[in-house]
Amino acid sequence: MSRSARDSGFARLAVPDHFRHSYQAMDTCLEVLNSVNQCQIDRMEKVGRDMDPSQQGSFETFSQQVQQVQAAIIHTFQVAAYLSLHEPEPSAAAMIWKQVSRLCDHALAVLRQLRDKYPDCGTPQLYDLALDYRIAADNRYNQNLEDSQCKTTPPVGLFRRGDSAPDVTIL
Repeated sequence: MSRSARDSGFARLAVPDHFRHSYQAMDTCLEVLNSVNQCQIDRMEKVGRDMDPSQQGSFETFSQQVQQVQAAIIHTFQVAAYLSLHEPEPSAAAMIWKQVSRLCDHALAVLRQLRDKYPDCGTPQLYDLALDYRIAADNRYNQNLEDSQCKTTPPVGLFRRGDSAPDVTIL
């Protein structure tokens, strides 16, 4: 396993039973997905930086890059949702969401530079989408982090044996 996989938080992911035999393959796939996503954003940045918006075909070329980054963000969020729901350890699930947040941060940083240069290529919309997904990922990260810090069993004596809910009369 590479150092980047360990640092990313993906290395500790639990895998659903039907994937247990291929845990290494899943780990590798997550590392590849993260690398591909970063490359998509870097490619959009390079195309946006090097291309002249007034040139013939620049709109279509850059719009295609924007669509690819949008697809990467949406797909990564879906994969993260699936994996985090199947992760028994909330701290590991939190790390999944941290990676989604970092992906969105990278996209937002690039889009900040390009949305004014290419306002009609979907960059403002992708910026808003990436911001929404980042906020959602941060919320899930914080919730999983909070869950990981909670005790799994209530303190002894919190509930007495034989206690029942108080009687409530509905009028």
